[in-house]
Amino acid sequence: MADAGASAEAALAADPEGVWPTIAMSHRLAHQGKTDEGIALARKAVAAGGGGAATTALAHAQEAKGIWRTPRPPTGRRWPPTPRASTRSWPRHRPPQDGARRRGGAHAEEGHRRLTGAVEAYKELARTRIALGRAQEALADANLAAAMSENDPDAQELVIEAKVGRALQDLAAGQTDLAVQDLTKLRDENPASATVRLGLGRAQIARRDPDAALPELQKAVELDPKNAEAQYSSATCTT
Repeated sequence: MADAGASAEAALAADPEGVWPTIAMSHRLAHQGKTDEGIALARKAVAAGGGGAATTALAHAQEAKGIWRTPRPPTGRRWPPTPRASTRSWPRHRPPQDGARRRGGAHAEEGHRRLTGAVEAYKELARTRIALGRAQEALADANLAAAMSENDPDAQELVIEAKVGRALQDLAAGQTDLAVQDLTKLRDENPASATVRLGLGRAQIARRDPDAALPELQKAVELDPKNAEAQYSSATCTT
């Protein structure tokens, strides 16, 4: 499946000033423990007008920083330290009032809704561009969706479809060897993808290598029995 970290980096590289790529990369860095970098990117997104989603990313990175930075015992001192009786009769930090909690929760929910809406929008845009044969643009949109959602299988599948589409465009342009090379690598990374298997089979047919094409097409049918194109290509491929 498509790696979310790679998708976030690709999206940020494609649009370094974009708000959503910055938010996606901030989340990813926070997950990796690179909290200072995540906080810096989230603040950049907030300053750029990222709204609730950017604020949520900032809060997430700041919270992660508290989790990742575990205090260590000072040299020569007992750890954990012996608790001392406090002479204060009131708490050092007042807990947030109910109203503040509600406002903070509503703000986080709004940020989550906006992030989810952006993911769906980028997914739909990727589907449209794949259908129009604009694979490179579709890949950028699919990378963004995968980076922001991390565990969304639809977004990850769209990344794969866009990569297959890009390779098939190379095939149509006469760059058969390049297409076979890219699709073979993609097949090795995603062996359970019928889309990749079918694309590689088509490329091998264009290369006039039916012996290599047939196993890929048969595997595509096995993985997706309802795929009419895979069934037809497999049935008509003669070795």
